Amino acid sequence: MQVIKTNLLKTYINKKIFFSFTFFALLTSDLIGQEYGAGIPEKICDLRIYYNYNTDAKIYYFPNSSDYQLRNSFLPLNGITNFGAEFRYNASRYLDFAINLEYIHVTKTVENFTVIYMEHPEVVSVVDGFYLYPVELLLHYKLPFSSDKWKFSFGGGFGLYYGGQIRDVGNAEVVTIERKLGYSILVGFDLDYHFHQYLFLTAGMKFRDPEFRITSKYNKRMINYGGREVLIPQESFDSKINVDGICFRLGLGVSF
Repeated sequence: MQVIKTNLLKTYINKKIFFSFTFFALLTSDLIGQEYGAGIPEKICDLRIYYNYNTDAKIYYFPNSSDYQLRNSFLPLNGITNFGAEFRYNASRYLDFAINLEYIHVTKTVENFTVIYMEHPEVVSVVDGFYLYPVELLLHYKLPFSSDKWKFSFGGGFGLYYGGQIRDVGNAEVVTIERKLGYSILVGFDLDYHFHQYLFLTAGMKFRDPEFRITSKYNKRMINYGGREVLIPQESFDSKINVDGICFRLGLGVSF
């Protein structure tokens, strides 16, 4: 129950931040634009390539269990790195619209997988993880104290997340038979340093909390593990994957 309350509180806070930011950006962009003469900038688009560091993710092994301890047991996956790309359209001097694309792939070897050998259970090592394709739509507000070289922006938006489970055990393969698309509201902050007319360095961070549920299936239950024939107790399994940490990012951008 405490976990549910915490997740609801996180969702509520993220929504409050996002809608407050959107209202503030739409309200002030017109006022500041009138004061400073906001128009379509000379360079109307930019493309950014990011190297990302995600602090935290979890794989919940028994998300549908009626037992509280089992339902909230998870495999932590920390310090996830990946690449991403973001395309921005400079709608005005102070507002940018953006689409961010990423690919995340992470695995970890753990000794927590139960197989049956000669009618007796045995715990063996397994490679567990997930892959994820985030697609995020964002609105960025460029803060008015920015300069030609240093540009500060605060943004928020909405993301959709398509992914699946990775599990390597013996010579068995895992395939996804059912999945639910994940979604999340996100907020973030960016700093750009323009060292050239068309090139700039960019750094930032964003907060997001996507999760998605999947049902996976082994292509075989009798597998070869370490030269022995062992049995996987169940043919299919459910998982819940949650990426709930901070994403730090560093990259290079080009304006055009």
